[in-house]
Amino acid sequence: MPVHDIEAVLKVEEEAVSQIEAAKAEAASAIESEEKRAAEYIREEEKKARRAAEEEISRARSDAESVAETMALDAEEAVKRLHALAASKKRDGVRVIIRAVTGDRDVLSG
Repeated sequence: MPVHDIEAVLKVEEEAVSQIEAAKAEAASAIESEEKRAAEYIREEEKKARRAAEEEISRARSDAESVAETMALDAEEAVKRLHALAASKKRDGVRVIIRAVTGDRDVLSG
């Protein structure tokens, strides 16, 4: 094989090696870019999930506070009714004692 043919083959091989190296570098760059995009996507999805969870926790907390307030108001109302009932029973007891002592049926009537 003549020398100039060997030089031409070597030149073609060098060109091919150069193109392969360039393709490898381009592929590595594309992979790195895709990895960065994927990582950013994952971070954004995590942020969305975190926000959604925080909103759900906030709603649950608000609902629980509302239920607790309603239960507290119901309990206060029940205590008021019990106090009123106890006061009524106490007044009834006092009336009975006064009637028994005085024999007057009209005392504290009404």
